Amino acid sequence: MSKKLLIIGAKGMAKRALDAIEEQQEYSEIALLDGYADYDQVYSYPIIGSSDDVEKLRQDYSHAIVCIADTKTRLHFLNRVMAVGFEVPNIIHPRAYVSKSVAMGVGIIVNAMAAIQSDTKIGNGCVIETGAVVEHDNEFGECVTISPNASTMGYIKIGNCTYVAGGACVVNAVCIGENVLVAAGSVVISDTPDNVMVAGCPAVIKGSVEEMKHMIWPGVYPEGKF
Repeated sequence: MSKKLLIIGAKGMAKRALDAIEEQQEYSEIALLDGYADYDQVYSYPIIGSSDDVEKLRQDYSHAIVCIADTKTRLHFLNRVMAVGFEVPNIIHPRAYVSKSVAMGVGIIVNAMAAIQSDTKIGNGCVIETGAVVEHDNEFGECVTISPNASTMGYIKIGNCTYVAGGACVVNAVCIGENVLVAAGSVVISDTPDNVMVAGCPAVIKGSVEEMKHMIWPGVYPEGKF
C-alpha cells in the first residue's frame, strides 16, 4: 500500500516539516489543509481544503501530521486525526540528533540541528525546533514546543501545550505547568504554574497566557475556522 501524507497547517511549521519529509522519501503523495492560507500550494504540494476537512479525507490518505504553531489548536487536531484512524508519524530531520534512549510518542517534529539527549520522554505532538537543545531526563507532555535555540537542562518537566519561545533557557530540575508561554530569551529558574506567561531573567509571571497572547499577537487567534 502506498503511503499518502496529509499535513494539517500550511505555514512555517509545515515548510520546515516538508524539508525533513522530502529527505525521508517515504510518501507517494503529499497534500495540505489550511483554512487561512492565501496561497494554493506549499513548494509543489497542493492545499486541498481547510483543516476541518480532515475527517472527510481519511479514505484518501493513510498518514497525517499536524503542523500548527498554536499548541492547543495542535492538540485539538492531533486528537481528531488519531480518532479517525490516521497513522501519525514522527518527522525527524536527518540532521537532528535523538538519543537512542529517548521515548517518543507520535506526531512529533524534530527539526534540523536540534538535539534530544538521553532518557528523555517526549509526548505526542511535540515540536523541537531548529537548533533547540533538550538535555537528559526531561519529560514533556503533549504538544509542547521548544522554539529555535531554546534549551532545557536536565530533569525538566513541562506540561501539555506549553510553548518555550526562541532563545529561552530552563535550568535544571524545574517543573513548568500546562499551557504556559515562556517568552523569548527568558531564563526560568523556578517552578511555573499552569496557564501563565513568564518573561525575563530570571523569568517572572506577567499575566495569564490567554490575555498575553491576545495582547502580543492581536488577531492571530480568530474563532471557528482552522
